[in-house]
Amino acid sequence: MHYITLFALTFLAAAVATLPPGLLNMNAAKISVERGKKFGIYFSLACSLVIFIEALGAAAFSKYLFEHPETINHILVGALLIFIVLFFYFWKKSNRDLTELAPSSSNSFLKGISLALLNVLTLPFYAGLHAALRSSKIARLATSETLVFATAALSGTFAILYGYAYGFAKISFDEQRFEKRSNRIIAGLMLLLVVFTFIRLWLNYE
Repeated sequence: MHYITLFALTFLAAAVATLPPGLLNMNAAKISVERGKKFGIYFSLACSLVIFIEALGAAAFSKYLFEHPETINHILVGALLIFIVLFFYFWKKSNRDLTELAPSSSNSFLKGISLALLNVLTLPFYAGLHAALRSSKIARLATSETLVFATAALSGTFAILYGYAYGFAKISFDEQRFEKRSNRIIAGLMLLLVVFTFIRLWLNYE
């Protein structure tokens, strides 16, 4: 029962964190529209595997992170720089001529890994979640519980990304226009993350 509770709470937290439109789920949708559902699922699986590894690390590192808040600030600075770069990247892509747009030939699995690694706020999120579960006596640092925690994070993330990939693949789109609009949406989301991350850093340093 203890493991079921840990899995369920972590699965729910991962799903809720992945549900709002963001870098990973919008790309899962975009790849599904451009190249087909299979490639969207490959992308989703790659992202989820990275989340599994990051959740393992976050569980082991949660105590250190929250005893040394300056470490979280360093992570936020790195995140801020990455979000700024991604904003300009996707905004530039969204302003290309529709006639220049073509389905990506890049490996969707490797793209999933690289974008998930760029999503650096995952580590403090899962570190905070694990710390909260640990303070409630739901999670400890036992190997079996850490594996349950990471597996639930993987499962919750994949369930939502699969939903985006499968759902968008079933809808009829003008693929070129969708790519342009989705790039603008992702650019807008990156800009919001820049603002929120900056505010978080400002409050932390006050």
